[in-house]
Amino acid sequence: MKVVLTDVVDKLGKTGDTVNVKKGYARNYLLPKKLAVPATPGALKMVESIRRQRLQKAMKGKSEAEEIAKLLEGKSVTVKAKASALEKLYGSVTERDVARLLEEQHGIVIDRHNVFMNEHIKKLGSHSVKIVLHSETEVNLPVWVVRHEGEN
Repeated sequence: MKVVLTDVVDKLGKTGDTVNVKKGYARNYLLPKKLAVPATPGALKMVESIRRQRLQKAMKGKSEAEEIAKLLEGKSVTVKAKASALEKLYGSVTERDVARLLEEQHGIVIDRHNVFMNEHIKKLGSHSVKIVLHSETEVNLPVWVVRHEGEN
């Protein structure tokens, strides 16, 4: 039986996929839980219009991400932090700190979830942080960690 998935189903497909399943599986599991609808001509047209809308939304998101990437080009963030004589920070610089400082220093607002670090920054110096704005758009942002003024 052909059905159109209305939600993500493990090992079967994602929303909008048209799949062939056994009648019992569709009748007893997918349809009652509203995970799928029968693949009628009307349902297939609906799925196609949803796909077109998603594609347009994705293209709009990509163009916005590219604009933000252009703004970030050539920019860097400077963090003032307390550090020991061995240049180790008392604390660390996190994704949230980078997003906040980017807004304070350059007026560019990004979500902290778009900032990716292998590990938090725990030493003075220059570091590179990856900012993923879209699945196809990412920027490496230099982060300078300097000693807080008033310390040795």
